Amino acid sequence: MVKKYFLPLALFFAGIFSANAQYADIHDFNGTAGSIPQGSLILVGNKLYGMTYQGGANNDGCVFSVDTNGSDYKDILDFAGSNGKYPYFGKLVCSGEVLYGMTGSGGSNNDGCIFSVDTNGSHYKDLHDF
Repeated sequence: MVKKYFLPLALFFAGIFSANAQYADIHDFNGTAGSIPQGSLILVGNKLYGMTYQGGANNDGCVFSVDTNGSDYKDILDFAGSNGKYPYFGKLVCSGEVLYGMTGSGGSNNDGCIFSVDTNGSHYKDLHDF
């Protein structure tokens, strides 16, 4: 009797769990505009912001933005050692139109830095060197 109901129940639950699963690959990193994304994304309006550990113009990582539908990807800041390098598990914070973050290396002492940059990539500031 148990065998008689097992298959319909298994199919029913499989249908429920698979019907709820939705996945969309909205961007694939290619190295030149970021590689090895680390940390988490933040959502500001319809834009996602994050950082990559490597890649970008200098292979030292970058800050990027992308629309939630995957369009309009932009590498908005390339790290170059002196302005920070390798934002390991970096998480950005946003206040108004300004992003704040940290890097694990680079800066004036090569021990990382706290920085700010506008959401459009302008007005980079090194706020503190470790």
